[in-house]
Amino acid sequence: MVPLHLLSTLLLLPTLTSAGVLRDGIIGGHDAKPHSRPYMAYLVLHREAAMSYCGGFLVQEDFVMTAAHCRARQLHVLLGAHDLNQNEPAQELVDVKESFPHPDYSSDNLAHDIMLLKLNRKVKLSDSIAVLPLPDSEADLKGKTECLLSGWGNTARNGTNHPSKLQEVNVTVLDRDKCNQSWGDKITKEMICTASRKGGCKGDSGSPLVCGGVAHGVVSFGVQPCGLHGFPHIYTRIAEYLPWIGKVLNSPYRIPGAREIQTRSVGPADPAAS
Repeated sequence: MVPLHLLSTLLLLPTLTSAGVLRDGIIGGHDAKPHSRPYMAYLVLHREAAMSYCGGFLVQEDFVMTAAHCRARQLHVLLGAHDLNQNEPAQELVDVKESFPHPDYSSDNLAHDIMLLKLNRKVKLSDSIAVLPLPDSEADLKGKTECLLSGWGNTARNGTNHPSKLQEVNVTVLDRDKCNQSWGDKITKEMICTASRKGGCKGDSGSPLVCGGVAHGVVSFGVQPCGLHGFPHIYTRIAEYLPWIGKVLNSPYRIPGAREIQTRSVGPADPAAS
């Protein structure tokens, strides 16, 4: 396990990016209430070229879900955090024992961009560390459904500003057909889109799209600069992967913490331009 006093050093190291398509961030958001999103995980990735980081979320006492493109030769997971610059009493830094990227994941087009991480031990659940429910239905989200996105990713559209405190923003689901008008029919039924102006940026990959208290998506990709008008944010749609998730978690009949998906169409309380 990496000692907590080394975490601040890890945070200062450069992150990995790819030109054009953003593979790792929160635009248009605000500070979350401390420890109000106890399912959030901060992932420190050790790669050959450098270190980087992603988001993730706890789905079982010993499993975290994130994006498959966040895979690395070594991973550390920080749970119970709000301010990364503070050694908060609730923080737990845990090693990853084994990574389970989806077997059909493609780094070329980021299809099936979902991964489960087996922690080297079970963590104790508390007010600051909690499991986020998953859907237990393959029903799809409707356009205009309001969701919440949280993360520690970049908050600057054209620059670099990685906040130490957890950020969050309300985002609005777009119909897949409308989304494909921008992405050239590359968006499949395994993906969810949200409106372009508010959402993730560099460093938010793997963070959850939460709708009605349930995790429905995993931050996958977007464009750079972040929040560019006309290019929706893309998430891996969790409901499409329930059999695989259950197999990895060794729970073939019901996923722990799962709740029925909500498909009711609602108007956004915090409008996001598409």
